Amino acid sequence: MGSSKLQKNNSLICVDLVLIDEEENYIHATIESGLWRFYRNKIVEGSICLIENFKVQPNKDNYRVVSDNKIMLSFIYETHVKIINNDITPIPYHKFDLMHFHKLESRRQKDFVLSDVIGVLVKEHGENNDIMIEIEDRSKQRLKVKLWNQCTQDYFKQKKKLEAKGCKIFIIVITSTRVKGPNSANLRVETSLSSKVYFNLEIPEVNELLTICSDRQDEIIVGKVKLQKRGIILDHDDLLANKKDISAILNGCKKPYQTVNFLLN
Repeated sequence: MGSSKLQKNNSLICVDLVLIDEEENYIHATIESGLWRFYRNKIVEGSICLIENFKVQPNKDNYRVVSDNKIMLSFIYETHVKIINNDITPIPYHKFDLMHFHKLESRRQKDFVLSDVIGVLVKEHGENNDIMIEIEDRSKQRLKVKLWNQCTQDYFKQKKKLEAKGCKIFIIVITSTRVKGPNSANLRVETSLSSKVYFNLEIPEVNELLTICSDRQDEIIVGKVKLQKRGIILDHDDLLANKKDISAILNGCKKPYQTVNFLLN
């Protein structure tokens, strides 16, 4: 389970979740601000949860976090969340819809769907809350990324930790970005309220870039222009008795409201 808080003027709007099952299906879910107090101690990124009783509704017309799903989930007052032992079922920790840089042009100035990108950090402009970075893909194509709000703080926090460990190569995954720019030659992406920043994740795409970059480490110098939580163990058979996975929800939804149980990460 991945999560991000949508805030405007320091006021919580809602909490966005990306839920993943053991078949690597994933779906966008949201918790409105008025309900968040009921789940704030249970919803932890990386935990495995059993979620019961939720609303199934059409996906957003704009700013879609999961682009190819026609539906999404919404928590209601009757929604129940149980954290279970995360060793029961092998569920991937992360799931991204990574876009090649040359395909981002098709999404320029279009807010229908948000885009995930990955690249090695090669340049950093600005400081504090005003930061623009450049990342490079495996073909050495570069992309400018404007960081806003919480993403800026997360960027510096994660980068500082890795630098303290002597890390010199930073592979960054940035989720849910908006594609901007006047034309394809001046393309950039900007983080949205749903965006998350990850450094040097243990995923195949990152490992591939690290292998490529290790052969030219001296070239990759960042130029500057000035949790996982374990819950109580519940009975496995009882939890899975009425479980449905995400694909069953995506393919079998016939009503705007449904009550089903399924295991998600």
